[in-house]
Amino acid sequence: RVAARKIKARLGTVAEDIVRKIYPRLSKRKVKRIISDKEKLEDYSNVKLKKGTKKGLIYLKSKYDLAIVSNENHQTIVTTLNNLGINPRLFKAIVAYDDVKKGKPNPEPLKKLEHALKQKIIALIGDTETDIETARAYGTKAIIVMGTVSHERLMKSKPDAIIKDLSEISELI
Repeated sequence: RVAARKIKARLGTVAEDIVRKIYPRLSKRKVKRIISDKEKLEDYSNVKLKKGTKKGLIYLKSKYDLAIVSNENHQTIVTTLNNLGINPRLFKAIVAYDDVKKGKPNPEPLKKLEHALKQKIIALIGDTETDIETARAYGTKAIIVMGTVSHERLMKSKPDAIIKDLSEISELI
C-alpha cells in the first residue's frame, strides 16, 4: 500500500515515472502491468469542471488555437472531455502520452504540438509543478490554475502567473 501523499507529490508526471519512484526495483514488465491496470480502473465519469472553465475556454478559443498536452493517454483525454460536455474538436490538437516517446516535463510534447499547430506555443496553462517544468523546458510562459497543488508548492516552481480559475485568463493574455 502506498501513501496518497507520495502519489500526490508526483501528480502531473508520467505514470511510469511515478511507479518507478515508488517501486524502483520492479521489472519493466511489472511496471507496464501496473500502468495497464491503473488505466483499466480509472473512472473519470465523476470528474467535474472547475468554475469558470467553459467561460475561459470560450474566451481563449475566440482569440487563440487551443490544444491539450497531457501525460494521460489519448483515449482517456477524449473520453473525459466528452464526459465533461466539452467537444474535443474545440482543441486544434491533442498530444497525449501515447503520442510521444517522452512525456512532460520533457519538452517533446510541446515540440510535437508546435509542429502540429505550425506555430510556437505562447503559454502552457496547467495545474502542477510538472506543467511549470514543461513550460520552462520548452521556453514558454507557465500559467497555473489553482486546485491540484497548494499555492506554496507552486510558488517554489516560480510560474509566470497563478489564477484561481480559467475565467481569469482574459486578464493575463
